[in-house]
Amino acid sequence: MQAPIPWPGALYGMGVVPNMLTIATIAIRDNVALMWVMNLTFAVWYLASLQQTILSISRYILGMSFDRLIPVQLAHVSDRFHSPTVALLLSFIVAIPMVFIADITNWTSLYTTTALGSVFFAFIGITAIIYGWKKRKQLGGTGPALIVSGLLVTPFMLYVTYQLLALPFYGINNLSWAIMLFLWILGALLYPIGKWYYGKKGLNLSLVFKELPPE
Repeated sequence: MQAPIPWPGALYGMGVVPNMLTIATIAIRDNVALMWVMNLTFAVWYLASLQQTILSISRYILGMSFDRLIPVQLAHVSDRFHSPTVALLLSFIVAIPMVFIADITNWTSLYTTTALGSVFFAFIGITAIIYGWKKRKQLGGTGPALIVSGLLVTPFMLYVTYQLLALPFYGINNLSWAIMLFLWILGALLYPIGKWYYGKKGLNLSLVFKELPPE
């Protein structure tokens, strides 16, 4: 007797990539009215994603530029619009080719690059464990809380990363790997390159990360 196919694999066989909306639709499939309401209102959720994409990415660029990890010109803020215009323009320039790639192939060709974020959060968890342990005397009760949080976040995010990179129905491909490897390697090199560059000018870049930034 053949075992039943797990629902992610079954959906993949029909050309559907499992996502939050797919899972929720399956869960409430007996309530047609609620399904319609959920699907219609789910579209509004993408407005919230602006905070995670356009706004946050440009602010990441601004912050990294402010910390001298990338060219300082990217930290320019418009006096008129009070926004990091150069960082926003860079985000736009990088995003447009991705839109065309997704259009020419299909949107799943870039779906697994979500692993960029899950690895990022896994490293935050690891950092919380290490920092909480090393500074446990100075932090008091906050130290154990950081360690526990890290122990919860790290394995979960590593598991999510495994799913995105190892399970075939999430669409991992050479393009996704190339984008992720490029950004992971670039991220690993930015700090040592910046420290070397500013070290030649007599500046200690590590001091940036030992004090609170100005308001």
